Amino acid sequence: MKKLNSHFKIVILFLAILISSQNIYPQWTIVGDLAGVEVRPTLSVVDGNTAFVTGGKNINATYKTTNGGTNWTQLNTGTFNLFWSIWAKDANTVFAGANGSCGPDTVRLYKTINGGINWTVIESKFAEIATFTGIKFSNSDPSFGIGVSGAPDADFYIYKTRDGGNTWT
Repeated sequence: MKKLNSHFKIVILFLAILISSQNIYPQWTIVGDLAGVEVRPTLSVVDGNTAFVTGGKNINATYKTTNGGTNWTQLNTGTFNLFWSIWAKDANTVFAGANGSCGPDTVRLYKTINGGINWTVIESKFAEIATFTGIKFSNSDPSFGIGVSGAPDADFYIYKTRDGGNTWT
């Protein structure tokens, strides 16, 4: 009887630890499927509420959440190329890189200053027939940013800005 009692206490202790650990260490949860996001998706998280995801292959697949990922809204990126990379400096100022499917020297970098409602081309003289695959800005110096474009079995090019993304070299 004493042995059964000690086993029972061990089981109860184990269950208590297991239950409490789920509250201490919350798990990831799937919040939904984003239609069309299929090509090396990239994301940029602004804060606990706002984030952007992009990575379309055949359709515009750029999304934004403003409620911590519970709901996602597909952004209208216009009639231009599909975005393959994205970087949000804040909830309104976002940079997105497109692929080079429009022909030579058309790997474009876009910018929005209203959270993705309207996009403008800020640079389009990047590497020929490639994809703008990455954009990052410094946390400590937000005027400095790096971008990279390239394609499989081709050269990759690195670009930089020192004026917050207005000009790139």
